[in-house]
Amino acid sequence: DKRSVVNGYFKAGATKVAAGLIRRNNEGSAATPKSDLYWVGASHPVTSLFTLDGQIFRLDFKNSANEATLFALRGTYALSKRTAVYGTLGRIGNDGTLAISASGGAGGGAPAAGKSQTGVMFGVRHAF
Repeated sequence: DKRSVVNGYFKAGATKVAAGLIRRNNEGSAATPKSDLYWVGASHPVTSLFTLDGQIFRLDFKNSANEATLFALRGTYALSKRTAVYGTLGRIGNDGTLAISASGGAGGGAPAAGKSQTGVMFGVRHAF
C-alpha cells in the first residue's frame, strides 16, 4: 500500500480552512487499486462559546464507478475551558458498489451498495 498525502490550512480572520488529498495505490486490490480522497473543511467561531464546523470529503476509485461523497456539519458549545457539548449531522452518498456508512460502519449500520445514508450524533467532550 503506497500513499501520497498533501494537506494544509490557512486562517481568514477567525475562520480556519483546511484541505487535503490522499492518493493511494493499494497493490492488494486488483479491481480498484488506485484511489484519491479529497477533503476541504472550515471552522468558524460564531460566538466566544459556539463554533460551527463543516467538511466535505470525496473518495474516488480510479477507473471505476465506485465513488462516495460525505458532507458533515458540527456545532460545538463550550460549557467550560475543558468541557463542551456537540452535535454532528452527516450525509454520505455512495456510487457503484460502495456501501460506506456515515458513521464509520458499525456492524449492520452500512447502507446498501450505491445508496445514501444520513447520521446524527450528539455528545459531550471533556479534556482531562
